[in-house]
Amino acid sequence: MSIALYSKRFVGASALLLYGHASYPIAKPTSTHSLRLAQGLDAYELGDKDLFAMNVRNVAARVGVKYPERISIRVGVQSAGASMGTNLAIRQRGACIVLPMELYDAFYAPPQLHKKHNIAKRHEIDFVLAHESAHIAKNHSMYTAAFLPASVVGSYVAINKIPNKWIAGIVSVLGIIGSHFYLSWSLEHEADQVAAENGFACGGISFFQRKLIRNCEMRSLLNTRMITKSGNYLGDTSHPLLTSRIERLQFLTFCRDSQTCSHHRDENIVQVKMIGKPPRRTKLLIVLVIYW
Repeated sequence: MSIALYSKRFVGASALLLYGHASYPIAKPTSTHSLRLAQGLDAYELGDKDLFAMNVRNVAARVGVKYPERISIRVGVQSAGASMGTNLAIRQRGACIVLPMELYDAFYAPPQLHKKHNIAKRHEIDFVLAHESAHIAKNHSMYTAAFLPASVVGSYVAINKIPNKWIAGIVSVLGIIGSHFYLSWSLEHEADQVAAENGFACGGISFFQRKLIRNCEMRSLLNTRMITKSGNYLGDTSHPLLTSRIERLQFLTFCRDSQTCSHHRDENIVQVKMIGKPPRRTKLLIVLVIYW
């Protein structure tokens, strides 16, 4: 067996193994491994009659999740919010949404505490629920699962096609990093857009503005360069900048300033008229034609 043929088979087998490993959260969304990826090992599952859980399922159904009753809803201190599972497999495999305890406490907090402690309001909470549910509705886990195997194959092709191995290595590394950012940010923007199209945009703008204010307070307290003057946290590479997410939500709706959303009524979700959509983007699923 030639070295080239052996290398191709090794890369192919490695890609399949990586895809199987990355797809495990789709097959077992409530497993220990899946919860560890979502930083939700400390999270506990809510009962079906819990009002917060019922609200999550109602929001999920609104954004297009099939069989929302199959979603396992968990809250924990460590998790910042994550979802596992897809619409394609939810009937057989179920799905899981892990949410921070902060949102759970804010959901049950009386109105006077919202004003006193400046905690998330109902329309902000519903946006987060809609955003996480949109990841399931749009089958985003399938794209992220396919990314790593495609990156391995793409790196192999680059190394074999580019004569200079140093340049090939640099191109491979930069390609993996750049495509990861593009895919992750693209999926996050799409989840925001799905939430906005279903009437949750004002909550998203208010929620992100609240995070910007908190980040600015942390920046002045810690004197760190990881937080910009505008409040963007540079350490979160898997999510777009908060300012860009606010701008896109404002572009999608009539909520063009903070005053519009600051007077949003908590007990109602206002359906805002869509005035346009950003240019259609192509999802990052690298299709490689390789002549084996």
